[in-house]
Amino acid sequence: MYLSLKGSLGHTAITDRVGESLLQIAEGSSAAYSLRNLGSDSPSVVRVRRESDNAERDFTAQDINTSVVENWVNQQIIPPLDLRELTPTGRDGPLIPAAAAYSLRNLSNSYTGNVVEVRRTSDDQVRSFTAVEVSNGTLVDWVNADVITYTSDFSAGVDGWFSIQGAMSSVDDPVDAGKVLMFTINDVATQHGAGRSSLDIGTQYTLQAQVYVPSSNVYIDGLTLSDGSRSIDSQYKQITKDQWVPVEASGVAGNANVAVYALDGPSINFQDPAGTDVFYIRNVVITQTTADGHVSTWYDQSGNTKHATQATPASQPKIVDAGVLVAGGIDFDGTDDYFDLDLGADLAQPNSFFMSHTSDTTSPVFNEYFDSAVGSPRTLLDAVTGYRLTAGVNLQDVSFLVETNRVLFSAFANSTSSFICKNGVSSAVGDAGTEGVNQFSDIGRSGIRYYDGKWDEFIIYNSDQSDNRTAFEANIGEVYGIAGIPAYDNTVNGFVETWYDQSGNGNNASQLTASQQPKIVDTGVLVTDRDGKVALNGKGAKLDLPDDTPMLSADGTYSLFAVVDFDDQRNGNDQFNDILRFDSKTNGGASSLRKPLIYLRQGTGNLESTGPSWTSGSVGYTLAETLSVQLLTTIANPALLTGNNTLYADGVLVSSSDLATSVNTETRLQIDSQIFDNQETTVTHFLSEVIYYPSDESAKRAAIENNIDNHYGITSVGSYVNAAGDSYINAAGDTYLQP
Repeated sequence: MYLSLKGSLGHTAITDRVGESLLQIAEGSSAAYSLRNLGSDSPSVVRVRRESDNAERDFTAQDINTSVVENWVNQQIIPPLDLRELTPTGRDGPLIPAAAAYSLRNLSNSYTGNVVEVRRTSDDQVRSFTAVEVSNGTLVDWVNADVITYTSDFSAGVDGWFSIQGAMSSVDDPVDAGKVLMFTINDVATQHGAGRSSLDIGTQYTLQAQVYVPSSNVYIDGLTLSDGSRSIDSQYKQITKDQWVPVEASGVAGNANVAVYALDGPSINFQDPAGTDVFYIRNVVITQTTADGHVSTWYDQSGNTKHATQATPASQPKIVDAGVLVAGGIDFDGTDDYFDLDLGADLAQPNSFFMSHTSDTTSPVFNEYFDSAVGSPRTLLDAVTGYRLTAGVNLQDVSFLVETNRVLFSAFANSTSSFICKNGVSSAVGDAGTEGVNQFSDIGRSGIRYYDGKWDEFIIYNSDQSDNRTAFEANIGEVYGIAGIPAYDNTVNGFVETWYDQSGNGNNASQLTASQQPKIVDTGVLVTDRDGKVALNGKGAKLDLPDDTPMLSADGTYSLFAVVDFDDQRNGNDQFNDILRFDSKTNGGASSLRKPLIYLRQGTGNLESTGPSWTSGSVGYTLAETLSVQLLTTIANPALLTGNNTLYADGVLVSSSDLATSVNTETRLQIDSQIFDNQETTVTHFLSEVIYYPSDESAKRAAIENNIDNHYGITSVGSYVNAAGDSYINAAGDTYLQP
């Protein structure tokens, strides 16, 4: 890592130590914790828990430096039905079984079945579709397939056509064999023609026909093919006479009628009809080129085949509207759309629900999500006055009103421990009653009240998923882009569960209690201290050192090096904020437990380090030194008559004591040994590296400190980087190549 050039500066001979790691420079540490690789054979430096779903993973120093940690913390990769139970070692328990699960995406990486069955309105044909087919256009193409919805047949009469103004009848074809429709103008009117109710408003059609205009006409010399509103309209002026002429028009119907109008030049007005002008129509073909698609079955992906169905066409919600895939999911109209659900048996509490939806209205009467089809009391999810969960008792929060943005609604029913969450934020907690989910239930309806909006996803668990709630919410929020869910906003926190010991002794510092773990990613961004060093944020946190482990020396000596950043402890809430604590298990013949215990005083803000003969021999920093120090070094050797406990700030001696002369022979740590202090919850402290030696490393102190300084860019007092930026010169004049 560095090259000493003392000889060239008139000091000592050149010593080549380029490429050596810190643990090579000074072997024999009991424990070495860092966010860089100190020379350990083990590549992992930390085990990180992401807050969104409590997944855990080990990371190397390179992972930290290349954004791998940040990216992993902010991403969600496990679909809900592949989510595993949380164990002390992460999400590696059994798969969490759902009672029923509905979505337009695959809720499991292994699910390859259909997600919906759809009926198209053009011909009432039905077909099932996978999630891929819903998203890649296959569903829309099938719904919009050209379907001939009408072909004229005038062999037995007018075939449902009616006169707009004039007279009509079925007659022999004036040219060919067969029957055709003949229309005669017989009055002064603005419109003369024949029509038929054959169109669905808002649907796209191609209209085709053949028309015949005799040359004997006085007035009629052209025709127009259109719908009743002229949204579809093609005019054929001065049409060729005495022969059949094909006509065609396309567009979106604004009226239910298809019509053929007579023209007098450009006009549809006839001033003096004699009742003799006619035109003929035959071979009328109406082709529907777009349609609506309605969901008749929403398939259950849980494996329990509890499919949600609707056999009545008028009550089937849309998935394709006028030829376009509905944005936001399946569209319930708020009038009569819903699904029937038969779960096979009642689901007793506890029950957990996760739902992604977008309301089309904020009107309370149109927001019934899920309800028992029979009986009362029953489990109910709605938003009549605010989001509400009912299992015989109402649990609701009117402050969380319905909105027209996509919302993630989570609920848990288990009597007095029930809750509601909107977009991951708790809305109401308390008693929702004791009723479970009825076997026969409705999705999108409660009695005569119906849901008005779009629905992406609905998952029911017949189990307590309160501990896993954030995991489900993170995945759903990420998939559907729900603002406010940290996984989607890339603002997830990452916490260190284990800070691995790189000394080779396996003395890992760990914390299994989630609320006490230090941060390494804060709201989606890698933690750095106020000096820009990658670090752990120890506010309210504590990493426990291994209990009853022989990490200490039998003669009372130790050396500790720590890359730190301390806040002003005068603003804290803990009178003695224990930043680093190495306590011996017993007094071991000395006056007290082995130290150091490095702590900050709330009153003065000063940092103090107790010596190996505590209560005597403590050393400390002033407040100014405490706040400015980046590299803290403390070395104690009770065998020395002078300077037997020393404290260095950025390589410079700031305090020493001659009172640490009592030897504690206990080599094992006690259970209270720790890094950080979870009692301090208002002041933030940072650590990047902590290395503990059960020995006096005074002879190697400068080399160790220079290695640390080089890596973290710490410029000690009296030291500097040369103008070229490639060498570091310490206070003693030793020159080291920058790493």
